[in-house]
Amino acid sequence: MKYNEALQIWGASRLERDNAYFLRGKRILPQTVQVNMVFNPGFACHGGNDPDCSCSLAEEPVAEVMITGFTAPLSPRKYFSTIEPSDFDFSTILGEIIAAGDGVLEA
Repeated sequence: MKYNEALQIWGASRLERDNAYFLRGKRILPQTVQVNMVFNPGFACHGGNDPDCSCSLAEEPVAEVMITGFTAPLSPRKYFSTIEPSDFDFSTILGEIIAAGDGVLEA
């Protein structure tokens, strides 16, 4: 399975889990799912020579995932879910995406 297809299946599953109360048994269509991952590696001040620097130029790394999708192609109701930076674990999410692709992904 292609990575993008697995990503949409994973996103639909995640939306259904996070929005179960609102969906009331409806299914998210994987082809309507969009997954936006934002990664910011952060910035170490003083040329990266001092990782413990706490001056105002330092930024922590950030990763956030926003997932949106619909129950029907022309549905007016859009469902969304966000994985906050504090809950983001890249290896866990990648494992979930690979599992959604039945364990094998193509480029």
